[in-house]
Amino acid sequence: MRIVGAVLAGGASSRMGTDKSMLSIGGTPAIKHICTNLEKVVNELVLITHKPDQYDFLNIPVYQDVFPGKGPLAGLHSVMYHKPADAYLLAACDMPFLNQEVCEFLVKQLPGYDAVLPVYAGKRQPLAAVIGYKAFPVIQRMLEENQLKIGLLFEQIRTKEQCEFPFPDKVLVKHFFNMNHPHEYEKAKEYFTN
Repeated sequence: MRIVGAVLAGGASSRMGTDKSMLSIGGTPAIKHICTNLEKVVNELVLITHKPDQYDFLNIPVYQDVFPGKGPLAGLHSVMYHKPADAYLLAACDMPFLNQEVCEFLVKQLPGYDAVLPVYAGKRQPLAAVIGYKAFPVIQRMLEENQLKIGLLFEQIRTKEQCEFPFPDKVLVKHFFNMNHPHEYEKAKEYFTN
């Protein structure tokens, strides 16, 4: 199975007040941590952003949205459009502690489904999902009809909601951690040193 890692870095970071993806964690930009972790699991890594020049240092393919300004669903569409593959492992640009084993576990749940949607601590985690290429026409239609909530996608394709994980809670807390606010960035720096 060919898997493409899709790092989505298109948000405005308005709650953080500065670009989340470039925040330093242990002297390295958050987005570099994400890429390093994802590279262990996928065949190829792709970044979707409207600021391509900012990420030259990552040395990975960078694309912009085919449907600009339409959020993470458009980011996923753009990856599928440019890089056909069997499956896509999503990662938001503010999830610096993705765990290789958790990612591999989620990918293994995909056969027989169009998507695996992790549910952790009662919350769906669409930006840490695994999505098969068969979802592409559904995503295309949703964007054309201006249905932009990525959560709606999982209601229109065969989705396995993955609520149980064979990992300790301390691993899962970090894997699904994302930083939207300054206090969460402080927490990320704490997680990095512990």
